[in-house]
Amino acid sequence: GEASPGGRLPVTFPKVDEQRFTNEQYPGVCPAPNYWCEDLVATFSEGVLVGYRWNDAKKQPAAYPFGFGLTYTNFEFSNFRS
Repeated sequence: GEASPGGRLPVTFPKVDEQRFTNEQYPGVCPAPNYWCEDLVATFSEGVLVGYRWNDAKKQPAAYPFGFGLTYTNFEFSNFRS
């Protein structure tokens, strides 16, 4: 076939310094005056801008984007006879 076997990422991995989430989105917030509690409340306000869609919309490259990967091997055919 025309395709070679490969491993591709099914998710996007952000860069270390990426400012994607607010504190309300991740890890969440606690009722005042606490900064940390056992029942954090996260607000998912990103809408459809999840994963690679956020990177595309904000024009921020990801560390490893959706579909990133390499093939497992190289194929070579030689000495054919018909």
